Amino acid sequence: MSPPVRALFPILVGGRWGFIDTTGRVAIPPRFESILGVEAERRMAEAPAGGPRPEPADLFMAPGVGPESTWAIAVRYHGKWGLATQRGGTIGDSRYDEIEAYGDGFAAVRLGERWGFVDQGGRLAIAPQFEAVRPFRGGLGLASVDGKWGAIDGAGRFVLAPRFQGLGGEDSVFHDHRALVTMDDKKGYVGRAGNVAVPAIFDDAFPFSEGLAAVVTEGRCGYIDTTGRMVIAQRFAAGAAFHRGLARVRVGTRYGFIDRSGALVAKPEYEEAASFEGGDRAAARRAGRAGVVDRTGRWIEAGYDEWLVIDDSLAVGRVAGRTGVVRRATGALIRPYAWDDVATFSDGLAAVRKRGGRLGFIDPAGSLAIPPRFDEVGRFRHGICKAAAGDTLGYVGRDGAWVWSGRFPGYHRRNPDQGP
Repeated sequence: MSPPVRALFPILVGGRWGFIDTTGRVAIPPRFESILGVEAERRMAEAPAGGPRPEPADLFMAPGVGPESTWAIAVRYHGKWGLATQRGGTIGDSRYDEIEAYGDGFAAVRLGERWGFVDQGGRLAIAPQFEAVRPFRGGLGLASVDGKWGAIDGAGRFVLAPRFQGLGGEDSVFHDHRALVTMDDKKGYVGRAGNVAVPAIFDDAFPFSEGLAAVVTEGRCGYIDTTGRMVIAQRFAAGAAFHRGLARVRVGTRYGFIDRSGALVAKPEYEEAASFEGGDRAAARRAGRAGVVDRTGRWIEAGYDEWLVIDDSLAVGRVAGRTGVVRRATGALIRPYAWDDVATFSDGLAAVRKRGGRLGFIDPAGSLAIPPRFDEVGRFRHGICKAAAGDTLGYVGRDGAWVWSGRFPGYHRRNPDQGP
């Protein structure tokens, strides 16, 4: 069993990457050529029409380069990818050509032309033997052999034989004991034994939720049950998953909600609408005004955009273009913040600045927690935050003092007019 993990933050010294803990102590000395977050940011930066190769300092400040919270951390050294423990040691003798982020306890690795998986301890759990793989979700991973996809367990055994053109949803292979599959460019479903539960006859289809799945034929969307019976006629332009007995549907360009019988609970009159996945109310926008729809279909217009709940009576919100402390019962702005730009709160602090000025942080009451002295900041995570002041880059604590910093001569913020 791997020891307990902690949050480690990447640092960059002399072009090499290492990690500190939340106190600023160097936990893994900077000796690696790259880490996964850096590779992802580099690919995004270089993608637009063969964009320029970003500088190391730009990569350090990139939002996708953040804390690691697994015992085994993917690192590149001597041109190959391997795994380092949170104590700084390396795991195993294998050096991989490619490695992906962990999902459900496994990380995909490529050796030559074949893919396998390592476990959370960095051990090779499934030998590289597949043409392609996708992350583990819900206890199963996806693997391709001879151009066909199947599902494997944690030992690398196929639980669904590789015979599908496409397989599975984003979060799990099976939903309501049905796996979404593509065969001959059509969508259908198979059971856990691999038997065809619903023939692949649909132009598009989506995972089951609460026993129903949205399916599309010739541009019209309806819902089937797990036997394949069409229980809600295909009369919608689009349909989302059911949550708490209701599903969002689109009629023309507007959204509404239906129940499990297909009856409209809320008429399609919303320009935007969320789902009921998070509770008994779904955020929506009607005639340009923000509000919520409850599970009876009742529309409740919001007097303000709520950003953060302070307590039962107060919240941080935005009213008529101004941000501050709002009385929840009335939507009245009772304590406006004295800042032009206010970011979202994280760990109880939000970045703020006057237009054209430097960045600092406030608490939910609007009190200044860190004076504005930074040119660029990230978000607080585990008590520290990435920041840049001139050519000094690093991490600051909740008191605004540097926890770790380094000098990067010539660095300057690429978008000085961008808000926090």
